[in-house]
Amino acid sequence: LNLDSKLKFLNEVIVNKPNLDMSTWDIICQHMNSFMYTNTYWSTPYYFFDGKSCYRVFQNMVLRKYLGTSTASEESDSDDSPENFNGSFYNYEDRNVLKYMRKAKVVYDESVEQYLKTRYPDYDI
Repeated sequence: LNLDSKLKFLNEVIVNKPNLDMSTWDIICQHMNSFMYTNTYWSTPYYFFDGKSCYRVFQNMVLRKYLGTSTASEESDSDDSPENFNGSFYNYEDRNVLKYMRKAKVVYDESVEQYLKTRYPDYDI
């Protein structure tokens, strides 16, 4: 993913408020595939296979950064496919990108919290 597509991806998370239900990530998958293909960032309209592959990119791009669980092998991986997201984005210090990452993390956390409360009414952590 290049900078433009990373910002688009983060914006899709902010707007669509996905949670642990992979169908919420399928919407982002559809939007991103269309975006990547239309803007000629990918040669086919199938950059992401499904919502689960989008979720994996979000985990690598955002969640692992905040949890501090990225590994050296992830950061040095040269394959920029969704399954092997290039961790070099972690080192990008543009304040606007970091703002998007923080906002996407907050939106995701709130959405997961709401999902768990709805799915498991006794959930209270």
